[in-house]
Parts: sequence; C-alpha cells; structure tokens
Amino acid sequence: MGYNMISRTIAAIFVLLIVSWTANGQSFPLKIATAYDDECWNIAENPQGGYFLEISQGTFESSALMYLRYHDVIYKIDNAGSITDSIVFYDSDTLYFRINRMFLTQEKLLLYSVVHDPEHLQNTLGIRLTVMDYDLNIIHDTLLFKPGYYWRPIPNPTINHSGNLVIPGVPIQISGNNWYNSMDEISINGDIVLETILDFNIPLGSIIELPAAGGYHLLDLANIVFVDSIFENAYSVFHLSPLDTLRPLAGYKAINDSLYIISGQTSEPRPLYAGVGFDLGFGVYNKDGQWSKIHQFGVMYTDEYPGPFDFISTDRIFFSMRQDYIVPNEICVYNYKMDGTLNWNRCYGQYQYIAPTALAATSDGGCILVGTYQTENSGYNEYDLVVMKLNRDGTITGIDKPGEAPVNVTVYPNPGESTVSVCGKVAGCLFSMYDNTGRLILQKKLTANNEMLDTADWPAGFYTYRVTGSGSFVAAGKWIKL
Repeated sequence: MGYNMISRTIAAIFVLLIVSWTANGQSFPLKIATAYDDECWNIAENPQGGYFLEISQGTFESSALMYLRYHDVIYKIDNAGSITDSIVFYDSDTLYFRINRMFLTQEKLLLYSVVHDPEHLQNTLGIRLTVMDYDLNIIHDTLLFKPGYYWRPIPNPTINHSGNLVIPGVPIQISGNNWYNSMDEISINGDIVLETILDFNIPLGSIIELPAAGGYHLLDLANIVFVDSIFENAYSVFHLSPLDTLRPLAGYKAINDSLYIISGQTSEPRPLYAGVGFDLGFGVYNKDGQWSKIHQFGVMYTDEYPGPFDFISTDRIFFSMRQDYIVPNEICVYNYKMDGTLNWNRCYGQYQYIAPTALAATSDGGCILVGTYQTENSGYNEYDLVVMKLNRDGTITGIDKPGEAPVNVTVYPNPGESTVSVCGKVAGCLFSMYDNTGRLILQKKLTANNEMLDTADWPAGFYTYRVTGSGSFVAAGKWIKL
C-alpha cells in the first residue's frame, strides 16, 4: 500500500507537544495549539469511553489551494480531556487525500476521504475508505476510482441500515465534457453493492437515510430531494424560495420516519436605520415538506452565524452558533426542546474570534463541542482549536460545577435613552460597555441583581456590552442609544 502514508511515531510527538500547551492541563477545555494551522472537521463519541477527533493540519500557503495541502490527524481523547493516542495521514507524491467524514460502525472507525490529483486539485479522482479499530490500528485501506472520470462524490455520504456507505456524485469525463448523476452503495471494505446512473439531478451537499430504511433525503442549502432505497424514484420535498422564513438551510437531522429538524437563519426585525440582520432558527417539517412553527433565537441587533447542531433526545437539542460582536466573537450554544421551549443558553468567550466547527450530542445528556480561533502561528492568520465537553446544563466539565444554573442577563430598555438597567444574577459581576469602534467607555462592578446605569451623556448609536464574573464570561450583547 504505497499510498498509505501513515505515521504513529510522529503522532506521539504531536501528542506531547499539544498536552504541554494545553490550557488547564489534563482536563476540558482542551486547547490544541500547534505550529500548524489546525482545522476540525469531525468529532464522535467513542463507545468505549472518550472521543475521536479528526482535524487537518498544515502550513498556510497563500498561493495554493491550502485545504488540499494539509495532512489529516485522528486524535483519541479520554473522558478527562487528555489526548491518549493519534494517527497521521500524509499525502503521497502522486495523490492528495482529505478526510471528509468519520463514522463509527460495527465496532470499527471508518474514515471517508476524497482523493485528488495534485496537478488538478479542483477535481476529485476518487475516494479512500480506511477502516480502523478503536485503538487506531488499520484493518483495511482501499482506493476506489471511476476509470476515465473525475468522480466528484458528495462530501457528506451516509451509512445505511445495512452498514454500507451510500455516496451520490456527478462523475465528469476526464477527456471530455460528458457527465452523469450517480448513486453508489459500497461496503466499508470497498466492495460495490449497487451502482446506479440516475436520470434526475440531485443536491450535492449531504445525504441522510430515513429511519426504517425508508429511502434517503439528499440536500444542499436550498433543496431537499427524496430518493427511494433502490435509487429508482425521486421527488422534490422542499425548494427554498425568497419568501421562506428559514434560510439558508444550515443543518438537518431526521427525528423519525416522518419528521425532520432543519436549522438555518431567519430575518431579524430591526429599525430602518439599523440595517438588515439575522438570527438563528429551527423548524420541524414532515415528509411532505410541510413546516411547523419556526423557532427564532439570538441576541437583538446581533448577527448570528449557524454552526453544527445535534441531539439524541428531542427534549435536548444542541444548536451552536457564532455571535458577531464588535468585541471578539464567541461560541454560543442554545439548548431547545423540539416544541421551541428553551432549556438554557450559554456563550463561551475564552478565546479570540472563535467559531464552532464540530458538535456531537453525547450519551450522558451533554455534548462535545469544538471551536476554532484565530492565531498568527507563522505571520499569517491561522487557527488553533479548543475542545469543550459540555454537561447537560451547558457547564464545562472540569471548569464549572456540574449542575450550576445558567445565568440569564437582561439589558433594558433596548433601544434606550438616558438610562440602561442590567438585570439578572449579576451582583458582583463586572459590566463593560464599548462604543461602535470597540473603545471601552464604561466599566463598573455591579452591586445588585438589578442595577441602573446613567447613559444620558452618551452619543446616540450602537454599543456592545459584556458581563463577566470571577474572570469568566457571563453574557454579552448589543445595546442601542436613541
């Protein structure tokens, strides 16, 4: 297997470096800060305890398609937040690899990678399937191609009820302009189970098998198409229009045979002078494309950008987002019931310019969350990672006390004029207000849980506030002075 550029020895060196640079030692949050640009793509709970984390690492090259120039790393993390093992996948001289998905199946770890020709990086030659045990030992490694074609497979395939991969794609002839739509069912060891040429166009974002082997939904940011289990019949379930409330479609997961949850962005009503803004939202729709109520959430006058969401129970759905403040951005997690009842929401602002990249609900009722934050490892704007294990109430394992109640803060009236009040469990917290240039104009230690501040002499405009307690983040948002 000459293409099998894999290293365990070098990986062990990486582990030592990362642990030595990890904030808070051997517990969550785990900070992965290497000399490379680090980007996370997948995380999964290990049934034997702990987690698997898949990231790409590389050196920024402004003149290259850098996302293809990186190597992939799988980290094994224990329940305490320590990295216990890792394996590195390097490119060969003639092929570039990129892990797109990581699956846990049949007591094995399956990595689905796309394969590129270094001289034609924009095209995908084929796929690579790597099967490992939970100790990261490789059991099977296979390359698959469609001879004479760039495969162009979907980036997010699915594992069906038979334990096989289902991979839609659009093969394009290498020597000409011919192309076709395809659906392939492939065993995890690389055996072709079913290969079908489709006579209809398909979305090329993700595919999810419906429960009870009821077929598949294929989707992108604007469409959902149903395809039956033998790839013969299809029809459109949903097509996004400019009048739809929820857009674009950012996340999707089936609840049962007939109900599905979609997350996305919703328009936020604002005064004319405040411009156009958006919140996050989610809705439940049925197999016929009919929607229930859209549940909208976020901070008024703040733009929210959707991250991944996941759930095991529909009474506890984890939605991640990046909230855009004048002061550094933060990861926020909102936990909802399917009917739109909010369980809690928290923001995590320990790192500068942070955004969520991976989230997985866990068997203990919490979730594992990965964020990326901006650094300058080599003079360029690169990124490092922080991994947080959230308890069922949103507290971080090893940092906050499990069971601690979330702190909800209200700043009102908003918009306001001569005064602003800060209400909540905030006595003893530090309240900071910034103008629209990011300049600190007020900082005050709050002495009561409902405290009024004088803003009469402030000029009209947008302001950003931040509440911290004992050095940790409590709340943040925007306030408008009329």
